[in-house]
Amino acid sequence: QLSKQTVSGELDLLMTALPTPMCNPTQITLVTPSSGPTTGGTMLQIDGQNFIAGSTVKIAGVSASVMSITPTRIQATLPAKAGAFGKVPVTVTNSYGQTVSRSDLFAYF
Repeated sequence: QLSKQTVSGELDLLMTALPTPMCNPTQITLVTPSSGPTTGGTMLQIDGQNFIAGSTVKIAGVSASVMSITPTRIQATLPAKAGAFGKVPVTVTNSYGQTVSRSDLFAYF
């Protein structure tokens, strides 16, 4: 007869032996609006593919506040970045550590 402790221990052992789940590569295809003020505060819509819960967003290396995530869209608040004029990288990192960045879709003004 199996006790709760034995089942729990075997489950813990099984879970540590399983590989980390893989997911399809994240893609960024569009950022709307395509520009925003260096003072921040603008709501950005980042369209793409394979976004997952727990993903983070950086604009020009500064963390953005993520408001919502679906598999094809992230909504985030543009962070302030003094002196960052022109096109800057938009970076999404998923909860598995995979990162994608595009420097051609958004510019600060």
